[in-house]
Amino acid sequence: MIPIGPASWSRSLVAAVDLFVGIWLFAMIALGLLAMMQINRLGAASDSLLEISREEHDLANALAPLRQLPLAGDQITSAQEDLEQASAASAKDAIDTRSSVDALSGIAFALVLLLALFPVFAFYVPMRLTRYTATRSARRRRRAPT
Repeated sequence: MIPIGPASWSRSLVAAVDLFVGIWLFAMIALGLLAMMQINRLGAASDSLLEISREEHDLANALAPLRQLPLAGDQITSAQEDLEQASAASAKDAIDTRSSVDALSGIAFALVLLLALFPVFAFYVPMRLTRYTATRSARRRRRAPT
């Protein structure tokens, strides 16, 4: 019977497969980290939105002294309340967006990591176990007295 499969591979071929798997894992982890960093950069938009909400709040506070004007006081009060509501809504949206972006970046990294590990556990580990078992049994046969 002619040996076929990982058990019959030369050491150099096994070393090449080991090297390829190592490079594969390194590249996929780097890709996952890159995706995570790029998605986290989207969080800068939510940080800008939070800064805008702070500016809206400051503007609403700046309108407070103008409320005492006799002819336009009610309109200024209404504008101030509208700005406060818009500021609160913007701040809430910014915080929600930031937490969603953070969660998305973690999910993206986990997905890339799972995609990287699947072929390793589905193909590489069984191949290495088969080779290890076959090599071990061959060594035992050579050592056994006949």
